[in-house]
Amino acid sequence: MISSKTESFSATTANVSLFGRNGSKSAEVVFWFPGSVRVAVTSVAITHHGGILASGEADKADGTRALFIALADLKGQVTNVIQTGDFYPRNVCAAPDGSVWAFGDRMWDAAKHEPSMGNTLRRFDFQHGEVASYISRSIFPEGIEPDVLSFIRCSADAVFVYSTPANLLIELPYKAVTPRIYDTSTPQGVRVRSLAVTNSGAVYGALLDRKVDSGQGGMYHLVLDEKSGSAHWHAVKGAVGRLTDEGVVFRVLGADGENLVVSRVGDPAQQMALHWISTSSR
Repeated sequence: MISSKTESFSATTANVSLFGRNGSKSAEVVFWFPGSVRVAVTSVAITHHGGILASGEADKADGTRALFIALADLKGQVTNVIQTGDFYPRNVCAAPDGSVWAFGDRMWDAAKHEPSMGNTLRRFDFQHGEVASYISRSIFPEGIEPDVLSFIRCSADAVFVYSTPANLLIELPYKAVTPRIYDTSTPQGVRVRSLAVTNSGAVYGALLDRKVDSGQGGMYHLVLDEKSGSAHWHAVKGAVGRLTDEGVVFRVLGADGENLVVSRVGDPAQQMALHWISTSSR
């Protein structure tokens, strides 16, 4: 499990920590850069080779900032950094081949008083920087930030993006050049709060009440219809209900192969108690 601080203001304070399955801390990383006065980490992920990936922004005292994707090893040492120009890599994941995928947006165009146009899904590597991009900003509805409250996950064969504001799922197999885009139907009154994709590409999420987290919610499975280009969230039996009912899932923290890592209502340790559950019985 990964724990991260959204903001840090010191070169000596760890802003990302890695915990093993037994709950013990196995690594800490200070993502910090010379001249910074603040570093905001917006997304973290573990690579298939055991590295710790992070994205965000580094702010300087003169008001300038650098948008970055960085990689650290399990000793906590930052080994590689990419500056991404005016593209904000708000959400990142790592593919098995070592490439890095980011879902984000270009910075606000102050002269035009509107978001800058450009592609929102991009592929990077630490030797060559950005190597490909997909999905124009123009496909998303005006007036929303498609990358906010959204998720990106890398499976064995494809990268998946779920944009909560747009209710869209994007799936791009690594060997393909054209993404598949699905309009998703979300049950009334809930929204996607966390997301996991298994190694084989099954999508699960925790959908919780839009107003307060003490209402309805739980774990759902996203069923894709390639022919119609649509997707629908289906409740997982026994994992959905009122968020005061024991056993209801309120966080889907990630996938470990074909297993999901979740938190459930009713645990004495509350959100600190993690469960590994198999998707084969779902």
